[in-house]
Amino acid sequence: MSPEAINKAVAEACGWKIIPERPNPGHARNPENPPTLREQYVNPEGRIYFLPDFCNDLNAIHEAEKILLQDHGEWERYFFFLDRVCDFPNQIFNPHATAAQRAEAFLRTIGKWQPAQEKGEG
Repeated sequence: MSPEAINKAVAEACGWKIIPERPNPGHARNPENPPTLREQYVNPEGRIYFLPDFCNDLNAIHEAEKILLQDHGEWERYFFFLDRVCDFPNQIFNPHATAAQRAEAFLRTIGKWQPAQEKGEG
């Protein structure tokens, strides 16, 4: 999965809602300087933000883990996948896992992980 797809899937699982793309304010509306489009999201508290970078920000993925583990009680399953993603079998918890590894384990836990297609597959 691409980092963007991972970020969207984690956010959706945590209750974030997408606001349809709309022009960035402040851009002149003329053919030589078209407005850029950027998605925004409403977080579970109802505030509008840009999507967190769950793949690179440990603070963001820790917040997602809290939701997963508190609301769904998926501790055992999550740590199973985290150990596999980090390639540290039989370890109860890997404190050195990167944000990207944690995001992958998160999505595997909830059944939303989609492996990238191998090159040459059509």
